[in-house]
Amino acid sequence: MSNKDKIDQILLLSEEVRKDTGQSPLYNYGYREIMHREVLQKIFPSLQRSLGSHGSDANTDDIDFIEFKSGFWTKKTDPTISDWKPIMFDMSKKKDQKKIYNYQALGCGLWRRVGAIPVANFWIGPDHIKKLHPLFDRVIEEYDKRETGRQENTFTLQQILEYIEEKDIIWFRYGEQVLEF
Repeated sequence: MSNKDKIDQILLLSEEVRKDTGQSPLYNYGYREIMHREVLQKIFPSLQRSLGSHGSDANTDDIDFIEFKSGFWTKKTDPTISDWKPIMFDMSKKKDQKKIYNYQALGCGLWRRVGAIPVANFWIGPDHIKKLHPLFDRVIEEYDKRETGRQENTFTLQQILEYIEEKDIIWFRYGEQVLEF
């Protein structure tokens, strides 16, 4: 099969997914958001995509602002708490700095380059997300001290666990909920 034929097939299937979900799986790694939702819908059946490309990534009947973060996992072993990739937040606009305080829930996942289901992901719900506000304060303060450099900032899963107990996070491996990570 030629590269043209392969790309035609990818684009045809991508359009079917877009029609099903209202979101292109190719634009800005949209497939990750789509699969975040599919994994989380197992425990939150009303979870759905938020409309628009700015603001909330998803919502439920009870939660208005759900943020999803994702990244690639390139190691052969599965991720652990200590080697989970840093979670990136765009801080390029002052208004974006404060947006993180509006999160009512946070989902984060890691994907291999070839696979729709995340290798691992986690969910921090409304009962615990506010516990991260001191971490957000620290991230913003560190960013504000910079004179030049990248327009983003990160924190790690280990830093999250300084504020939230591991048992208060919902964990998944390969799309299935696990009791501990």
